[in-house]
Amino acid sequence: MEAKRFLKLRVAVIAIALAMATLSTGCVGLLSQIGYWAGGATVSAAFPGLKGKRVAVICVSESSALGPGTDSLALAQAVGALLSEKVENIKVVRPDEMAYWIDRHDWDEVNFVEAGKGVNAEIVVAIELSGFGLYEGKTLYKGRANLTVSVLDLTQNGKEVFRRNLAYNWLEGNGCD
Repeated sequence: MEAKRFLKLRVAVIAIALAMATLSTGCVGLLSQIGYWAGGATVSAAFPGLKGKRVAVICVSESSALGPGTDSLALAQAVGALLSEKVENIKVVRPDEMAYWIDRHDWDEVNFVEAGKGVNAEIVVAIELSGFGLYEGKTLYKGRANLTVSVLDLTQNGKEVFRRNLAYNWLEGNGCD
């Protein structure tokens, strides 16, 4: 009986010592990763109305006057992948289907409602990318982007049901400011 009690005490002391050593060596990132993978720190969606809908993600940038460019296509694909992963029962319009519609209809102006209807979407997540750049000056790497994200409900004649303006600045390898 005494041996089991001593073993439990020993395990507890070792666990506390490991926790203290981890915190004192600057490995808080390790602990936060463990917390994340354990299901902690989830944030609810800013707009919850995408569940069970067919959603078209369309991104345009000021650098591409006649429709989506390379940077905006990459952003639209990444947002679509995240929505597919995180939102239950969502049907995201494939990027190639969206690009095909844009190519076939000589899309030379920003009309998110028309494009969404063209691919039979119920909802359009419209992302307008402006002020996109990777450098400040000639040598300083400092990414920046201004985004306007709008959600248009095509079942309500394209009514804007959500809008958010975002500004991001990335410093070298440090994520968002």
